[in-house]
Amino acid sequence: SIVAPWGVMSDVIDAGQCGVPAQNTDEWIEALDRLIGDAELRALMGREARRRAEDIYSVRAMYPRWRDVLEVLVEQLHPSIV
Repeated sequence: SIVAPWGVMSDVIDAGQCGVPAQNTDEWIEALDRLIGDAELRALMGREARRRAEDIYSVRAMYPRWRDVLEVLVEQLHPSIV
């Protein structure tokens, strides 16, 4: 993917591993040309983006975080349950 490299998108593309940063029209055109012309690069970035998404955002990755948050909430709201 091609993204503006600001805010959370900089983290999502992981310094160009999962996508191409582009700040202005010329950079967007250059990035599009690069990706259109390089099927191997598109495939590589796609695989890396999928791996990263699974490692960070999948249910398997998120479950421990959500479990911890919910346990704290239960302890605070219903201490007799724990």
